[in-house]
Parts: sequence; structure tokens; C-alpha cells
Amino acid sequence: MSLVSIAAATAAALDLSGAAAATTATVTATDTSVVTRLVDSDCIYATATPTLVGEHLLVALHKKSSKMSSRYAHCGSDPTPSGLYAVSVVTGEAWVLAEDFDAEAPGVWTGSRFWIPLVGKAGIGTWSAEGPVRLKPHNTVTDSAGYWDAARGQYVVGSVNVPLPVCQNGPSPWCGSVVAIDAQGALQHTADRTSGLRGWISGGITSDGRHYYLGTGNGEDGQNSLAGNPMRACSVVKLDGDLNVVASYDDGVEGCRDLGRLKSAVIGELPIVDGSLYVQHLGSTDGQAEAPFVRLAADDLSVQCRVGLPAAPNQAVGSFYQAPVVDEHGRAYLVSATLDNRNKAALYRVDSDCSLRLLHGASAGRAGTPTLADDRWVLYGDAGSLHVVDRETGAATDHGLGSQSTVIAGAVISKAGVSVLSTDGTVTTLKATGVTSYGDAPWPRFRADDHGRATAP
Repeated sequence: MSLVSIAAATAAALDLSGAAAATTATVTATDTSVVTRLVDSDCIYATATPTLVGEHLLVALHKKSSKMSSRYAHCGSDPTPSGLYAVSVVTGEAWVLAEDFDAEAPGVWTGSRFWIPLVGKAGIGTWSAEGPVRLKPHNTVTDSAGYWDAARGQYVVGSVNVPLPVCQNGPSPWCGSVVAIDAQGALQHTADRTSGLRGWISGGITSDGRHYYLGTGNGEDGQNSLAGNPMRACSVVKLDGDLNVVASYDDGVEGCRDLGRLKSAVIGELPIVDGSLYVQHLGSTDGQAEAPFVRLAADDLSVQCRVGLPAAPNQAVGSFYQAPVVDEHGRAYLVSATLDNRNKAALYRVDSDCSLRLLHGASAGRAGTPTLADDRWVLYGDAGSLHVVDRETGAATDHGLGSQSTVIAGAVISKAGVSVLSTDGTVTTLKATGVTSYGDAPWPRFRADDHGRATAP
């Protein structure tokens, strides 16, 4: 997206006349930054890359629970709400759009309405000037990005497939499925276990305008034991407009490999550039000391390029909310934990010939999904810093954030500067990075044009 495109995007405006000011938010402004801390609670965990509408970022928060760790047992009685907020990148002011919307994945703005998958209380959340609405085509949680298909008038989104009775006692047909719903929430199409798909939808849905592409994880199917991988778990899956399975690709061994408590899932989303898909996995798919990055042909999902990022065979090195970005030369940039220290992350570049380069050395803690800028830089955040990395040399300039918490979301560029969301719900807009635009990269950030849509060839 060029600077002109940013200007056009920020010319739009949210109608916040019906929204309440976020009374829990605090704002600190200086000559070089504006910092908004939305809440003050260790029970908040913000992972979704924000969506820019006008001068406001739409920011979704997630509430931790004892299901994540016993350390968060107290969060059940913590009064701090999750929710959907609007934060001005200019002033830092914040508004509450929906207090009960609990989300981990990004949403999409259609011009008048925001759609976002929900974790808490399940369903799909929408927000417009008339207020929030919760749609419930089924009672299953959705935690990966959905896709608004304007041409077909449907929102397409996948669900989780947790190894718990809520999904496996029956088993529930809604778990590990994909649904298409219309603007009123009515089901239009479904892809599920009856059509050969049952896998936690871990790679959010993208599209080339004709087909949908997604990645899956856990394929557990109640008490059923099926040979091979008929349900396409831990795979790349291609669907047509009616959600029929067109093709699939399973890297490594059939189905999923265990990575501790996790699976060798496809993560984030699948960028589409010039007829190719760019795929990152959570960890090793074949028992080797590598986590695969794969470039596939979009027409038949055949392998064009495959390279392994350093990884211990049974450890997760990625994040479910990060994915590759792709520059105008077809080079991919991605973040992965380092082999020698899982608590640090590194930025890699995969060139069009499939050669791998460690571009920026390990940084502190887990890191956010990358963003391309000005046809020169790669931006990514970690605990307390935004790194602005030269994509050719790897030289970096670091900018301090208003929080020392981890960063998982991607940086967002606007006329006001570069905004970064930390996991504790703090938004930092940096005004003096020198970054001005997304440049000419065809897939410069998570969700590309905010829709997860490929640009025209």
C-alpha cells in the first residue's frame, strides 16, 4: 500500500457518536510518541493485529483464563473486561465499541461494518455505527482471521478443534469446520467432517478472488481412528466459493506431529502473490530439526520451494498470529524462535530461489509478525521495542515502546506514524521512525489489505 493509499484509507472515519469513552484508558503523549494503555490487568492478552479506519485503530483484547495456565486462575474473578476498542493514532483517545467481544484474531472493515471472530462466548462479532451485534451460526469458538467476500456477500471463517469433550464428545460437527454466513448471520455453506475437513483452522482464510485458502491444525475426531489424513489436519486446504475442498497439501508425515501440547499446524495466514501461496508451520512436520517454510502453486498446491527454519524437532517456534510477508521481488520475511533459545526470536528472509538468510539477530522475547515498509524496511516488535530493519543488510534501528510486554501483532502504518500493539493492551504510535508507507510490496503486512485478499496480477 503506497502513501497515497494510506492517505485514502485515513480519509475515512468511524462514527463514534454512540460509543462511550474508555474510562480505564490512560494516555501519555510526547513529541515522538503517543501511548494508550487500554486497561491495567495481567489477565489481558492482545494478539490481533489492529485494523486502521480513518485515524482510529480497531483493537481487540482477549481475556486470559486458567485454561491457558494455572498462573491465570485469578482471572476468572478479575473484573477487567475484554472487548473491542477504537484508539486514535493522533491523540491516543480511546472508545469502547463492544465490551463483551473477546477476540484473538484480526477483523475486517467492510466500509460500514467490522467483522471479527470471537473466542469468549463464541460466535462472530460485528460492529457498526448502530452498535455491536453477536452472530451465532454455531456455538464454536473461532480464533483465526475470517474473510469478507464482497462479491458473494458472505463472511467465511473457520473454527477451533480443541481436544476436549466440547468438540470430541459426539464429535461436534462444528469443530474444525469452515462456514460462510450472510450479513444477517444465516449459514450459506459449510465445509466439515462430512466433506473431508476437520482440522483446527489455524491459518486464517485468504483469497485470490475465486478460491479460499486456509491452514489447519489438530484433526482429532472424537473416538474415530482414521488411516492417513482424510480430514486434512495440519494441512493447507483450498476451497471453492461453495466451500467444496478443491485441493490440499500435507507437509511431512501424514496429519499432525506433536510439538509438546501443540501440533505441527499451519500458522497465521497464507499470503497469495502471483499465483503462489506462502506457508509457515508452527514447528517440525517430519521430525527433523527444522520448521518448514513452503511456497506452493495456488492452482494445484504443488511445491515450488521448501526450506527449513532452525527448530528443535518437538518444539513450537512460531506463533499462531504471525505469518510471512512478501516483497515486490517475491521474497518472504518471517519471524521464528531461535534454535538455541526458544525465548528469543529472529527475522529471516527467504529469497525467490529458496535460499534462507538470517536477517536480524535474536531479539528479546517472542516477537510480532513482520510488516514491510518503504520498499526498504522490515518492521517487527518485541518486548519493549520496535525494530526497523534494512531488508538488504539487516542493519536495524530500535525504537522504544510504551510497554515492556511481548508483541505478537503486526505494526500498522498511518499518516500519524507506526503503531504497535503490545500484549498487555498498550498501543504505541511512534511519530519519528522515518517510515512513511507500506511501499509497493504485494503482501506487506498481516492480512495484506486488511482483507486477506491478493492484489490483481
